[in-house]
Amino acid sequence: MTTNDLPKGLHNFFAGQDWLNSHIEEAPNEILSFLRGDGIQLQGIEVLDLGTGDGLIAKSFGHKADCNVTGIDVIDLDWTFLEESTKGMCSPNCEHKFNFRKISDGIELSFANKFDLAISWSAAEHIMNFQSSSDSVFSSLRNEGIFFLQTYPLWRSSWGHHLSEWLPPFFHLQNSEAEVLEFLSNLVVLHKPIEISKGVFTSDLDEVLAIRKINRREWIEQCADVLQSCNRINTLEIQKCLTNSGFVISKVKVISQTVHIPHNSTNLLESAIDGIQLLAFKP
Repeated sequence: MTTNDLPKGLHNFFAGQDWLNSHIEEAPNEILSFLRGDGIQLQGIEVLDLGTGDGLIAKSFGHKADCNVTGIDVIDLDWTFLEESTKGMCSPNCEHKFNFRKISDGIELSFANKFDLAISWSAAEHIMNFQSSSDSVFSSLRNEGIFFLQTYPLWRSSWGHHLSEWLPPFFHLQNSEAEVLEFLSNLVVLHKPIEISKGVFTSDLDEVLAIRKINRREWIEQCADVLQSCNRINTLEIQKCLTNSGFVISKVKVISQTVHIPHNSTNLLESAIDGIQLLAFKP
């Protein structure tokens, strides 16, 4: 298993307030909408969050759904960042709880039949042994327990490199990892402008890094970490892993956009599917 957020410091690497909004509001609300669309009751249930990362999604989901959430990840949780970023979210009268447990990569979870629901947001594409993780989630759920999974962006999609601010679409499929890192090392002008303050945009990489307080060496290292964290799993492999674990997939949403396909693209369907959301249940 691995995190959906990778090393500490990526809050600045991707962006400040946008990162918070996407984790505290957008992601939890999408999960809630997907679940409630099937009439799934959430209040008071026990939830497992696979690849909890910075904990923002898990804590916000527990608050919005009024349920208890246990986040798991292979890296320690930055409690200071989490508490500062969610200050005032929960009142003293809130009864739901957020817990965290650090786990070892590839080690089966010891939560037999504990949870009613498992969620995972943009983590599956970073989990190197997804079959093992799927098996662990299955054993952690009670009978008729539900697994909500989002994976985005998938490796063979346009933004599968996870570096959309720095790289053009499909760049990772047309170049080796060494070539990608060399390109980034020599990068001066971004392929699209980035907003650095309200209504102010720049294409100057050094200006963006200065504002985000990241030097070039750290930035290159983090870009390399992001690339190396991607497991290159595809939708068919995800389906096979879940089915092998014993899950029954009952609902799926395809996340896609209109894209220009590179000439050397080997799979039209994989290039067009950015990610998926799905529900699976333990019979």
